Amino acid sequence: MAVVRASLVDPAAAARYLASRLTLDPRVLVVTGSGLEAVADGIEEAVQVPFEEIPGLPATGVSGHPGYYVHGRLGGRAVLVQVGRFHRYEGRPARTLAVPIEVAATLGVRVAVL
Repeated sequence: MAVVRASLVDPAAAARYLASRLTLDPRVLVVTGSGLEAVADGIEEAVQVPFEEIPGLPATGVSGHPGYYVHGRLGGRAVLVQVGRFHRYEGRPARTLAVPIEVAATLGVRVAVL
C-alpha cells in the first residue's frame, strides 16, 4: 500500500540535497523558537542552508522565523540547528509543519531538542 503524503515535499530528496551541503554527520537537531536564533551564532564551522534552497521546502513567512538550517559544531558535537519553522496559522497544511524535522531524521538525526 502506498503512503499518501499531504505535502508536496519529498523528505528523502530534500535530505539528499541537504546532505550534499553538509560537512559533518549530525545526530542532534536543535529547533529554535522565537528570539532563540542566536543559538546558531555559536556554531563553529557553520554552513547555512536556507529552506527555499532545499527542493520542495518553501520559505517561512513569519518575522523572527527566518527558515534555514545551520550545520556545524556546538560544544564539540556535530549538530544541525533549524532556525525558524512553519506555522499552522500561516495557512500551511499540518503535514508541512513536520517536514523539516522529517528531513533531519532522514539524514540520521536521532535526537531533537525542541
